[in-house]
Amino acid sequence: MVDDGVKASSCSYNILIDGLFRNGRAVAGYTLFCDLKKKGPFVDAITYSIGGPARGSTGIS
Repeated sequence: MVDDGVKASSCSYNILIDGLFRNGRAVAGYTLFCDLKKKGPFVDAITYSIGGPARGSTGIS
C-alpha cells in the first residue's frame, strides 16, 4: 500500500485488523494491533473495539 503511494489511515488499519480476526488469523490481527499501539496515532476507539482487550479472551497474550 505504501509502495503505491497510498497513505494508511486508522480506517484502513481497522479494516485490516478486523479482516484478520474474522478470517481466523487472530495472532496476526493482534500483532498488527500491538504494533500500531507502539507506532502512534493509528489506534482509536474503533481499533480498540476490534483488536483490543476484548479480543484478549481468544487466548492471545
